[in-house]
Amino acid sequence: MSFPTSDTAILRDLATRYAAAAAEPINAERHAAWNARNKLQAGRPLLHIYQVPWQEFPDCAPQCTDPLAREVETRMRRELWQWNHFPGDMVLPRSWPCPMAIDSGHFGIKHAIEDSKQDRGAVHYNSVVHSIDDIALITDPVVSHDATESQRRLTCLEQAFGDIMPVVLRGIDHGSISAWDAIIHFYSIDDLMMDMIDRPKFVHALVLRYTEACLAQWRQLVDQGLVTTSDGIYEIGNGGLAICDQLPGFDGSVRPCTGREIWGRSMAQIFSDVSPAMHEEFALRYEIM
Repeated sequence: MSFPTSDTAILRDLATRYAAAAAEPINAERHAAWNARNKLQAGRPLLHIYQVPWQEFPDCAPQCTDPLAREVETRMRRELWQWNHFPGDMVLPRSWPCPMAIDSGHFGIKHAIEDSKQDRGAVHYNSVVHSIDDIALITDPVVSHDATESQRRLTCLEQAFGDIMPVVLRGIDHGSISAWDAIIHFYSIDDLMMDMIDRPKFVHALVLRYTEACLAQWRQLVDQGLVTTSDGIYEIGNGGLAICDQLPGFDGSVRPCTGREIWGRSMAQIFSDVSPAMHEEFALRYEIM
């Protein structure tokens, strides 16, 4: 349960620089500013820079060979690069999150994809649901957790740099159910736009079934103790960071929790092309279930 020596050396160097940056006074100041903002206290506008095209930053390319080490190295390199070059009001955690080995399951239905085969190129999704009967292709995911793998990950990271910065095992720490962002992978946008007018009952049945499957997945995550509190240093969509001492886990404690104790969000980005009334009828109605 350890990384190759060369991987460990890389991670220890990065962790040393990362921990030093996280200990800088400006990090605490930004942390406090996000906390105040999320409690609706007056203050200056905060700048959150994300969705960066990291493939254009060769200095951030990983060098480790172990898959888990490469994943951690990639994040550390990117966040340190951003910290040094375009931080905005970014905040670095004082401990490193180790993700649980969670399999969130599958919704049963398979995508029909036409791929351009280009790096980050266009993809076209064809419809595989055409009738009410096809909606039965969508099944409830079966969630599972590999506790042995979670412990292996934690042990590897603690051995690599746990003496430099604490490593904390965390589960799902924020929720997102975005039915339409997923449905359009197997139900074409062209069909959706026409069917909302021509076959509204079909569209309602489709989004209801998918939303029910998402909720079934979420209930399993909660029931298995795989939803946990965290420090709030993660994105809440376009709203910036989730830091807020009115939520549990703000003090660094990590424990199983329910969806009511963490941030959640939803979206239907393709509905920017429909009327407010249709957005309410076919998206918002299901997002608040």
